[in-house]
Amino acid sequence: DAEPRYLGSRTTRGDVVKMQNPVPPTKRQLELLGFMADYHAAHGKWPSQREIAKAMGVNSSNMSGYIRQLIGKSLVRKTTAKHRNAELTSTGWRVIRTTEQQQRLM
Repeated sequence: DAEPRYLGSRTTRGDVVKMQNPVPPTKRQLELLGFMADYHAAHGKWPSQREIAKAMGVNSSNMSGYIRQLIGKSLVRKTTAKHRNAELTSTGWRVIRTTEQQQRLM
């Protein structure tokens, strides 16, 4: 029997992480993903959790929970960077592009 394939992303050590939460992202999570994508496009680097928190109007100490939820949905992955340690996965980019296309059709 073949080993089961998991939807998920790889950790910084290369381990496959099983997607824990297959529920589609919430509107707020889509806003966060959109901010991350826009910031990356404008600055060539990922925003820090403090920058994300400021843009989203939340306390920066709460950001790790938001990021963890997005990791669980395989939309974001942790990086080895100390301060800018979250980036969109290919699934995260796909969700952003799909959302933008849907908004243009409305």
